[in-house]
Amino acid sequence: MIRKQLLLGGIVFALVAMFASPSMANHIDSANVTPTCTSVTLTVSGSELTDTGVTFVVNYEIIITPSGGGAAVQDITGSLNLSPDASGNATATITNTFASLAAGTYMVSGSATLTEVDGSGNVTTLNTLPLSSSGTFSCGGTTGGGKSFSIGPSSMEGDLRIAPGDWISGGYNFKFTSGSHAATMYSVTATVTVPVTCPDSSIQNIIIPLGAPGQLNGGGVTTFTYSIPAGDTSNHATNNQNSILAWEGAVQAPASLCGGQVGRNQKGAIFNTTVSQSPQVGLVDWQFHYRDPNAKGKGNVNCTDASDPKRNDAATCGASWSQTLRDP
Repeated sequence: MIRKQLLLGGIVFALVAMFASPSMANHIDSANVTPTCTSVTLTVSGSELTDTGVTFVVNYEIIITPSGGGAAVQDITGSLNLSPDASGNATATITNTFASLAAGTYMVSGSATLTEVDGSGNVTTLNTLPLSSSGTFSCGGTTGGGKSFSIGPSSMEGDLRIAPGDWISGGYNFKFTSGSHAATMYSVTATVTVPVTCPDSSIQNIIIPLGAPGQLNGGGVTTFTYSIPAGDTSNHATNNQNSILAWEGAVQAPASLCGGQVGRNQKGAIFNTTVSQSPQVGLVDWQFHYRDPNAKGKGNVNCTDASDPKRNDAATCGASWSQTLRDP
């Protein structure tokens, strides 16, 4: 009788142990983020990635908030693929950039989730890790009332199919809201980020630095300073959707985009900027826009290239403005 009880107990123990110790195959082990005042770099490592016929995709969210509390100043989402070696190990890194953060101390939080996508597009969630980082970090900011803000994502261009090599242009316009302000020097550092979803469900960001209005690719600068006269409430450089002055930058989608395949942008783009007034004189209304003429069937045109005869065609380089944001 005692022997039977011991045997039964052993069987029960073995079953409990079996069900209490699920397989640890296909998992990420770490998700480390390194922040700066203009970028975040995420490195994800996984092991025992042994399933075949699937793509391992890590979906992530990186949130930057003031260390003393308050709303997020950056909330970055995206994905990257893990390509395991023969032993099932994989590491991948991705960097997202943005306009410089204002002066202050910040902290990073967020998560990374490993999924696998089969050949039919079915997604299975495997495991999730909180992001780890080195703690808080500080930024010096800008002088003269420097501040950072974003617009978007805004989808004025609709569903775009973006191919490697496409020229994508970005631009903005702003105006002071009150005609009673004093003269000021207004410095702008800005980017437009266009997220592209690839056929394998990964997301790649195309980032357009914005510089000098109306110059080829923004004149190769990333900050431009406007001399604003006293009482001026006109649009800078212009609110004409098609004018070359409405475009402050352009880049080509890299040849490596989506592994050389066409991707889609369905959620619009995000405008990030840091501005400073010297002296600080008033509030400013902002809009931005972006354009991929090739995705609109208008040819591969750089909207900052004055030598291209199609540049002045409104159907090619005339792009709608986003909603208006008053700089806070």
